[in-house]
Parts: sequence; C-alpha cells; structure tokens
Amino acid sequence: MEYFELLNTRGEKLGRVKEREAVHRDGDVHGASHVWVVRRGTSGYEVLLQKRRPDKDSFPGCLDTSCAGHMTAGEDFVSAAVRELREELGLAAAPEDLIFLERRYVEGEHVFHGCPFRNHEVFDVYLLRPDFPLDGLSWQREEISGLIWQPAGQVEEQLAAGSADYCIDPGEFAALERYLTGRGKRILEVCVDSVESAVNARTGGADRLELCADLPVGGVTPSIALFERVKEKTGLPVHVLLRPRFGDFLYDEEEFALLKRQAALYRQAGADALVIGCLTPDGRLDEEQMGRLMEEAGGLPVTLHRAFDMCRDMDEALKQARALGVGTVLTSGGCACALEGAKNLARLQAHAGAVEIMAGAGIDAGAIRSLRRSTGIFSYHMSGKRIRQSAMQYRNPRVNMGLPGLSEYEIWVTDAGAVEQARAALWE
Repeated sequence: MEYFELLNTRGEKLGRVKEREAVHRDGDVHGASHVWVVRRGTSGYEVLLQKRRPDKDSFPGCLDTSCAGHMTAGEDFVSAAVRELREELGLAAAPEDLIFLERRYVEGEHVFHGCPFRNHEVFDVYLLRPDFPLDGLSWQREEISGLIWQPAGQVEEQLAAGSADYCIDPGEFAALERYLTGRGKRILEVCVDSVESAVNARTGGADRLELCADLPVGGVTPSIALFERVKEKTGLPVHVLLRPRFGDFLYDEEEFALLKRQAALYRQAGADALVIGCLTPDGRLDEEQMGRLMEEAGGLPVTLHRAFDMCRDMDEALKQARALGVGTVLTSGGCACALEGAKNLARLQAHAGAVEIMAGAGIDAGAIRSLRRSTGIFSYHMSGKRIRQSAMQYRNPRVNMGLPGLSEYEIWVTDAGAVEQARAALWE
C-alpha cells in the first residue's frame, strides 16, 4: 500500500500521510516530481516521452512527461525525482544532476475505467542536465509501455491543439521550452567602473551594467555623478553596487547607516536595481541588514553579490535569499572562478526557484559555452577587462599610491570585443 505526504497548495508538508487511493478519491493536495530528459537532435532539442500502459489508473495509454511520480511518505520533491528516474528509466542521477524549472499546482476531476479520479497536485518540474549520459536508459514495464523521442516543437504543437494523446500540462512544457530556448532569460551583465568601459560594454552587446567604483579591488559604491553620466551615455539598465569599502562584508553601525543612505539616494536617482550583500560574523547572510536595505530600495530589484560566495553554507544562504525576495544571486559557486565552481552552480541552479542564478568570476566566451552545458545557467556577469597603459610620461618609481602589486600606470578597461564574443556564445 502506497502512502502520500499531504501538502498545502504551496507544496509545504502538513505532517500527515494518506493512502494513495483515498487521496485521489477525496481530492487531497499531494506532491509529485516531473523530470524531463532531452537530447540534441539534427534540428533542435528532442524530448523523451513515456507512453503510459493502457491499464494505468489515470490517463491510460497517453504520452506523458519523460519521468513522473508521486512524493511518498518521508520524501521531498528532489528525492522523489531521483528515485523515479532510477525506477522508471534506469538512470542513476544525483540531486546535482537536476535543474529545477518551476513549481506548479493543478486541479482536475476525471473518470478513468469508470471510476472518479480527483487530482489536486503540487509538482516540481526538473530537467535532467542535457549532458547526462543516457547509456543506461530503459523503462519500467510495469508502468510504461514504451519510450518515444519527439522534437520539442512537435510536442508544443500537439499540446496547443489539445491532442488527447498527451497528458502533459501545457504550462509545464512551456517552462521547459523557455529553459531550452533561453527566451527572455539570457542575460549578459557587464561590470564597469568608468564611462569608457560602460560605452564599450554597450558596443559589445551587454544587456545591462553593474556599476561600481574601483573594480581592481572588487568594487565599491560609485559616485552619483558617474551613475548619471553612464545612464546618459549608454541608455542601458544600470544595477548599482552598494559596498562602503574594500574588504569583508561585515558592517558596523556607521557602515550600515552609509549603505542605507546610498540605497535611498540611488533609488531616488533612478537606479534600475541595487546590488547588496551583508554577512554575520559566523558567515551567514545577515537577513536583518539585507531586509532593511531592501526596504530602503523601495521595491527596486535586488541582486545579492558575491558576499554569497563567502557564506559558510551556500544552500542555506540561497534559501535565505529566496525568503527575502532577492531577485538575482551573483555567484562563482563558492570558488575562485565560475568554471571551478561548476558543480556547485549546477546544484544552486537546480534549487533556485524564482531566484535568477548569475554566474560570475572568470567569465568569457569559452566559460559561457562550458557553463551553459554543465549548469543550465543563462545569466552571466563579466568585466571583459583589458589593461591599457597610462599616457603618463613621467613616472616616480619611489611612490606607490595603491595596493601593493597594483600599478598606477595600468588602467582596466572593458573590451568591447570580449563582450561581443561572450554575447555570441550566450546566444549560440
């Protein structure tokens, strides 16, 4: 006998379980996990469909999601997805192999084999990462009568036409299509600290700018004058970094008061978003300070910058960010560069929910090609910097005005060509 966890419509457990048949008889809200398996075809993506056995208690004989199953007692959405992949398709995937697409809630009243069937279901939709090896692909003959590969476009047409041969939720498939095509979610953000770099980023095809000052030390809050000039010269959306100083992200009372004032000023000045990050001494996201800065932002979108990578537990920090309403998390996966953090980035992307994961650190065209395949991320942050030598003819060799190792006679400037190449890689 199979027992289901009972949920509310947000997918939260109610602390009760109930037998499967009674759940569908009474219309209790329960959980499920749907996993899509895709491959590259000659003319785009193909999706794997399972054909349900004709004796199934629901939607007999229909073409369905690659892999789908209920969340049984003691499971969560991710563990249910991993189990169903193994049982139904013979694929030994790990949680980090799943890319989370969205959570959906459906209600339906049906009759199958002469019996009423009420389906009130919350389900998480996942994509098995496209480069996952499919050598062990098989099917559970007790549940499935066969597997079929179909072009994604063909499935979309059949669902739009309302074909009775398919029992796939159109909204679920739309989420998959959005992910595979990247429609509306491919973002190339370029971090700049000068008007020259901002103009070069626009020339190269940047979608938006992160504006800071003093990029060689990781960036600090820019001046209002620089912000106004960049907006005037580029016309691009400008996300403004708020960071009162170089160094860690643990802020005292005076520093935090400055951050709040900067948030208010940039909201009034017309910033398109704010980029913030505050930590506690023990390496956790400071939810109180973050929340107060977001209040000062007055509804502006917020990005959590790479203070996220300095957290002791990135998964916990992602949950905190999601609860706060952060729109974007900029991260290298907790490593020196995004390529090194690819596995962590894939896991974060799989559990991001409504949060946009933006990969940053060491991003160029090659990194984007690699990370798109391994993580499914479509949002990238780069500086595309090159070094321009100073035009100063007289140079005092006895004086260094900055940090050791940084020369006053080397100026970092965004390279339009590097941005253009990165954009091309993002849209391949």
